[in-house]
Amino acid sequence: MSSARQGGITEIAPGKAPRLIVENLPLAASMCYDSGAKQLQATAIQPWCQ
Repeated sequence: MSSARQGGITEIAPGKAPRLIVENLPLAASMCYDSGAKQLQATAIQPWCQ
């Protein structure tokens, strides 16, 4: 799940607590889905959270 207002992406998986995986996204256009690689790509000010 992503939030352009809060500038982040949260991973939500069944049976697990939500986990913030990206923060400080400047715009909704900072992310895209790569269907060939089947992954979300995002350009953030800070690197991916661990």
